[in-house]
Amino acid sequence: MKRTKMRNEPLGIGIVVGSFCIAINLSFPPVATAAYTWVKYNSHWYTLTEKWESWIDAESEAVSAGGHLVTINDSKENSWLAENYRYTYVEGHTGDGLYAAANIGYYYDPEDTAWEWISGQPVTYTNLLSTWDYYTGNYAYIHTNEHTFVPGGTWNHAYWHTDPNASLGYLKGIIERDTNPVPLPGAVFLFGAGLSYLFGCGSKRLKGTS
Repeated sequence: MKRTKMRNEPLGIGIVVGSFCIAINLSFPPVATAAYTWVKYNSHWYTLTEKWESWIDAESEAVSAGGHLVTINDSKENSWLAENYRYTYVEGHTGDGLYAAANIGYYYDPEDTAWEWISGQPVTYTNLLSTWDYYTGNYAYIHTNEHTFVPGGTWNHAYWHTDPNASLGYLKGIIERDTNPVPLPGAVFLFGAGLSYLFGCGSKRLKGTS
């Protein structure tokens, strides 16, 4: 009787291919919720939070989606955000130009006694409302271009839209990611193909005659 011959070459290749495809797929994780609609601008990706919520909760949602509330680095990005999200309103006030705004990642850090970006990036640009010092909240938002009372693109920090238990209604937040939020189709295909090859080879690895 002949001894069974082990054919390990295909199995080894299957393991390598499968592991490689798993690594690729994990490098491009999907966003937390399929409801997000991402828009690309200047190599970054943007979307709105799913909920109207306090600034702190909006930042938490942004982190779970793989980013932060948006950091605005220059006037061009600021203008694009004000236009692209112009129809974003306070909860319960859709269509009312007095309430066209969205949370951004600018906040007051009491430890540093300074306004900073939650992403940790340096502050290189601001567009504060002329009456900025009149308001007392610790978290900022941008007035979008649909706003009818102040210039679109200016920033404000009224606590009645951003703090917990906001008295005049919560805002949605603008989330920013540095990387593509959608997994590469090729990576997903290779991932499935690699696993199929791996298990297919594993089931056929034993060959011989008696």
